[in-house]
Amino acid sequence: MLEYDNSAFYYFSVSLCALYVVPVTFLSLRRILYGVFLKDRLLDKSQVRCERELRKLKQLQAEKTAFRNVFSLPFVLNLVVLAGVWYALVRMTFLLKDDSEIKSFDPFAILGIAAGATEREIKRAYRKMSLLYHPDKNQGDAVAEQKFMLVAKAYEALTDEVAKANYEKYGNPDGRQ
Repeated sequence: MLEYDNSAFYYFSVSLCALYVVPVTFLSLRRILYGVFLKDRLLDKSQVRCERELRKLKQLQAEKTAFRNVFSLPFVLNLVVLAGVWYALVRMTFLLKDDSEIKSFDPFAILGIAAGATEREIKRAYRKMSLLYHPDKNQGDAVAEQKFMLVAKAYEALTDEVAKANYEKYGNPDGRQ
């Protein structure tokens, strides 16, 4: 039976967005800062030999850092796309933060029994929960199907000796994370 990790898509998307957002944000800020605010610092007067060359250098620098050249149409479109990707990145980060699959796995809480319950209590709780959430009784109900899968995992974690020992030792049935 295949198990799907729904949060993997968000992790992948966040990493792809970050690969775009980080360098493009840096380059955009650099272009704005150097083009608009630091234009006087860009003049290298040590290479100027006469007043005419100085005027020409200032004219070239003014053309290079003119507002229309710094904020050209492709650059503005890039800023719009960058803002959209930043929005998507923040949104997906909040979705990951609230993802219930990432929360710690507690088989006792899933089965609704006290920690340290006996084998008989575990089986009784599993039987009761599996009848309640079984996919055959809840056809088409995705929430019930996911709950049934969690109940089955919790039962397996508490009845398998290795998984139970790992859960008691590390807090996770798979072992050390």
